[in-house]
Amino acid sequence: MPTVVFVLHAHLPWVLTAPDAADGALEARWVFEAAFESHLPLLAMLVRRHARGRATPLTVSLSPSLTAMWSDPRFAPGMRQYLAAQRDLADAGRTVDPSLGPALDALLAARAQRLATLEALPHGLAVAWAEALRDARGARWSTLAAHPFAPAYAAHPWLIDAALELGLAEHAAHTRAGRPEGLWLPECGWAPWLDPRLARAGVTATVLEANGVLGAAPPPREGLRRPVKTPGGLTVLPRDPITARLVWDRHDGYPGHPHYRDFYADLAQRVPPGRRGCFEDRAGAPLPSGLKLWAVGPRGAPSRPRYEASLGSLQVQRDAYDFAEKVRAMGETVGRDAVVVAAFDAELFGHWWAEGVDWLDHALDALEDLGQPVATASALGDAARETVMPGPSSWGEGSFGARWLTGEAGAMTAEVWRLAAEVRRALDRGLEAPARDEMVAATVRLAASDWPFLLREGAAPHYARRRFAAQRDQVVALLSALRRR
Repeated sequence: MPTVVFVLHAHLPWVLTAPDAADGALEARWVFEAAFESHLPLLAMLVRRHARGRATPLTVSLSPSLTAMWSDPRFAPGMRQYLAAQRDLADAGRTVDPSLGPALDALLAARAQRLATLEALPHGLAVAWAEALRDARGARWSTLAAHPFAPAYAAHPWLIDAALELGLAEHAAHTRAGRPEGLWLPECGWAPWLDPRLARAGVTATVLEANGVLGAAPPPREGLRRPVKTPGGLTVLPRDPITARLVWDRHDGYPGHPHYRDFYADLAQRVPPGRRGCFEDRAGAPLPSGLKLWAVGPRGAPSRPRYEASLGSLQVQRDAYDFAEKVRAMGETVGRDAVVVAAFDAELFGHWWAEGVDWLDHALDALEDLGQPVATASALGDAARETVMPGPSSWGEGSFGARWLTGEAGAMTAEVWRLAAEVRRALDRGLEAPARDEMVAATVRLAASDWPFLLREGAAPHYARRRFAAQRDQVVALLSALRRR
């Protein structure tokens, strides 16, 4: 039977810039909502499964920016204030439609329990995650500091070296658990010149998109059936496109079933302007509140039906066993000794797909019940039987980095190149610590992939431009101060 490897990448850009959730800074709430809907429920699943004696061999990448926000003293107070803002909106929602009361009470009670769990953690969420992965015999990975799209910086490899070094050190400091066992490359971004640099840093394993492995030189004889080794000794796990489509296809994936909770229908849309509190922008438009009470419903229907938790729960179990059966059936086509790498953003589970954490829990049980092997990336050992050099690749549209290298996003990246060249010249003149460290860290932050990504997504373009400009100005200010010395 094929061996299944679940890899979850948990990442958010640094958005914890305000002390509370009610100051109109929408983006600061991303980390609170992700914690309530994904990161705390996933942690609870790990702890619960360990108590039940069930195996939980997940490979989870915790990004340095995410663990830094979890460790920030503003994080827990922000969670409390965000929940208070949701309660205020729920009160307004009850006055609009009293029948919403029971469902709102259930949602808020679950969030209050998660907040209590967070506040009871003795050393914070980052340490708790590291401990839970250790107890569950999962694998803990990390990624580069600031999450830059590495292939874009072939002309500035020192910048990726610095992001790698900073990322590994920051992750270890926040989790108090030492070096991670593997590395998620931001945006699955790969270029062959990265291979020796990762090897020098001691990175042993990563995940790449299927096209990167299929485009390897020489092409792997086994295609996507097994991990491969690079000339530098890196184990590359090719992301499986079949399981990706089952779970995250926008049209036919499991989350689109009519019985599941709809991501887009939000309570703030049903509350009149002026009564939404901080869940309203300056133009009076509703902002996402995380309070979602409606189901996906039939495709093409004019309105969303009310969500029924019992139907969602039954569908989760059906889809979990469907997944396990389909993976077992894959053995007839991909081979019984194949390795199937099911790699996703961690925030898919719980945030984008409300029932996703329960699905993952049931899927792990279903795979175990069917005798289907599930392993961490670290437990694969010498699963790679071929040495090849993967081709340039990424995930996202086109799978070759267009999201970060074209249009306005590409102009942003070009601005990083220009300033990186200036910084490199400054460093070569013998700049000493701590000024050197400050300059390098500021330039790494400027290279974050999140701002170009948000531009192309259209989710928060004004915020992306503002954050990029602020970071660019910091680098420019540091260079100007250096010239005045």
